[in-house]
Amino acid sequence: MTLGPDRRRIVLASNQGDIDRLHVWTGEAASGRAVAAVPHDDGIEAYPDVAPDGTIFALRSEAIRQLAPVVLRDGGWVSLAPAAMPASFPARDMVVPQSVTFAAKDGLTVHGQLFLPPGRVSGRRPAIMFFHGGPSRQMLTGFHYMSAYSYMYGLNEYFASKGYVVLSVNYRGGIGYGLEYREAKDFGPGGGSEANDILGAVSYLRGRDDVDARHVGIWGGSYGGLMTALGLARASDAIAVGVDYAGVYDWASMLAVLGAPIEDAKAKAIAIASSPVATIDRWRSPVLVVHADDDRNVPVQQSTQLIQDLEAHGVEHDTILMPNEVHDLTRYASWMQLFDATDRYLARYLKPGGAGGASVRAALDGIWVEKGPLTTFRFEPCGETPCGILLDSPYIKQDAGARDIKNPQPDLRNHALKGLTVLRDLRQTGARYVGRIYIPSRGQSYHVTLQPVDARTIGMTICLAKGDCHTVMLVSY
Repeated sequence: MTLGPDRRRIVLASNQGDIDRLHVWTGEAASGRAVAAVPHDDGIEAYPDVAPDGTIFALRSEAIRQLAPVVLRDGGWVSLAPAAMPASFPARDMVVPQSVTFAAKDGLTVHGQLFLPPGRVSGRRPAIMFFHGGPSRQMLTGFHYMSAYSYMYGLNEYFASKGYVVLSVNYRGGIGYGLEYREAKDFGPGGGSEANDILGAVSYLRGRDDVDARHVGIWGGSYGGLMTALGLARASDAIAVGVDYAGVYDWASMLAVLGAPIEDAKAKAIAIASSPVATIDRWRSPVLVVHADDDRNVPVQQSTQLIQDLEAHGVEHDTILMPNEVHDLTRYASWMQLFDATDRYLARYLKPGGAGGASVRAALDGIWVEKGPLTTFRFEPCGETPCGILLDSPYIKQDAGARDIKNPQPDLRNHALKGLTVLRDLRQTGARYVGRIYIPSRGQSYHVTLQPVDARTIGMTICLAKGDCHTVMLVSY
């Protein structure tokens, strides 16, 4: 919020009337009444400011556009940096998340955003729950106005592009949904009521017909790391894997290290019972624990205590300790290390390349890809439209009669080279290939679309019939 040059006019950003987005409002300080500066649209405006001549500026983002400066002119927002977004920005691979609500275990209505994989893909998908830090934060249906949460929003978009169903949970204790929601009863060390929101999120995802209930993961940082650990310690039977960045493990020990020990015995007992440590014996799912060694917000001892208990209980885990880093991660390389490790760890257990699991594999009669070299794709002639066959990889199950690409017949060699060239061009240019793929056991070819997901991955969507499409991921490691 800011005041105009006359000190009478208020300009502020609010989610009034559009619960999961912020928009700029203006009003008179004396009356307290405000009106939207422009009609609400799909954008998000934050940090408004007013020039001496009364012109309003802001930072604006959308679901598929990062934050950039704008000016209010002629009744609409005009970009001040239209060329700021590079041509290579993968907007076409991104989705507009949906605002959703669901019931927590104790009945409270919880808010969130749902990212569905792009395109119309049938079958059940692996899912990821994301919990923000704070906790006094609110994730939005677009790039966030805070840098760290803008990065995390981008990672959630990336996960959706890989085929995950992603649920970003705005759990109780966060802002944007009223005072009672923000100042939740029995919250944090006072009772851990937010654990009900994790269980509600699990139930919501497991109840969807597009989610593979056996492959649901969880990740988050700071307070979101606490939520990740709570989820794994309370519901390992329903959460397959997690990534915990800088999360609280034991409220009592953390507050003591920070110089605010809980003196009252009853309050201390409640704080411990509200922590993941209270149910470590129920923790079964693998977890990646990541922490910066100079964290002043959540001391690294929280993760070392967690790691010791995971080892004592025989829980599978991996650890990354970031040297000379702080809680908010000051280096770009540290963010990329965290995100790359999160991506790889979740994929190891959730298997997004399976893209629907056994149903897709059965539909393709054994030809499917989880990961492997991209050099296994070969095109064959099908009239004027290229066809293809996937062959010769330890990660590809193929028909016994399929021909071996290692020793292609001379008349097929050019087609093999053509296939490799297409894949190389896809990776280098970001272009999309549309053609057909031949499946020997079925004796016919099917419509296929190849499109890069990232530097290592190409998504392949195969349509067996109208409305019956499946996606698998070809990943080069």
